[in-house]
Amino acid sequence: MLTRPVNSDQAVHILEMDGIDRLEGIIAAGEFSASGNSGDLILRDLLTIRLAQTFSHMGVHGPKAFAYAEAVLDSRLPHDHESLLEWIENENQELFCSIADDQLTRIFLRSQDGKKEVDVGAVRPELFPTTRCEVNVFRAIRPVIFKARRVFETKAVSGA
Repeated sequence: MLTRPVNSDQAVHILEMDGIDRLEGIIAAGEFSASGNSGDLILRDLLTIRLAQTFSHMGVHGPKAFAYAEAVLDSRLPHDHESLLEWIENENQELFCSIADDQLTRIFLRSQDGKKEVDVGAVRPELFPTTRCEVNVFRAIRPVIFKARRVFETKAVSGA
């Protein structure tokens, strides 16, 4: 599912962007490059864009936001369709990342009860940060996966 090609119109719809200009602006600015064959977008790219947008809202901008998004997703993103859905719908733990002073400091899994955390990547010390936030990665990318799944199912039913 992650390697399924997505055309620009589908990407704009799935990411809920105002128009194709915003998507083309991200690609043209060199902040992000598509990872599909011959530069085509794939679903994995849309997840990266959405997470980078979330980081931008937290104060991390430009290529740095995309680099952090790729680092977080690469740390745990499964490659096949079934395990992707299981991973996103997991009721035991969720993937988080911590950003302090516009720097990715930690990628970790947190149990649903909030009592246990396991580091899975990017552990840096936070020495008296002035700003600190946590991003629930699952909550950021879950809507993109579900919307993409509906788009792909509709496309398969219509035979397009």
